[in-house]
Amino acid sequence: MHHMSFDTPNLVSLDYSDYALCHYPQVNLESLVEARLDICISRNIERPDVSGLIKGIGTVETLHLSPDSVDVISLCVRHGLLLPVFKNLVNLSFGSKKNKRGWKLLPKLLMQSPKLETLIIQRLDGYKRNVTMLPCIPSEGVACSWLSRNCSRVEKLEEFIGEN
Repeated sequence: MHHMSFDTPNLVSLDYSDYALCHYPQVNLESLVEARLDICISRNIERPDVSGLIKGIGTVETLHLSPDSVDVISLCVRHGLLLPVFKNLVNLSFGSKKNKRGWKLLPKLLMQSPKLETLIIQRLDGYKRNVTMLPCIPSEGVACSWLSRNCSRVEKLEEFIGEN
């Protein structure tokens, strides 16, 4: 099976773990409040497309993305996926592998999350690179706003990552 649909408009919580598929033709999750995604790349699917799934979870308040999910979404963004505005998202749990793809996705997610209050970054164990927090550029809108409201938290993250 290379596609999956979710037609569950009353579902409030989704815990989805699978290989990223070619297509998510129908994703009707109108009542979804919380989503946990753990999707990974399969050798059997040349170019997964999670755009339907990502748009379908656009109303969540809490989103947990595993490192594999972040990797898949990053690849899809690189191939043209436009992230929706997560207009209700207040809690984001974000995992990233030891590559730059995930870290490039984070600012894009922040820009699409105007109500974000809590950001949890997981799986920093073994991360050895230097991290530089760039000054906020006004044209980056939401991400700039989020970073300026949470500056002390960002600095603490920078210190924590820099110690490895």
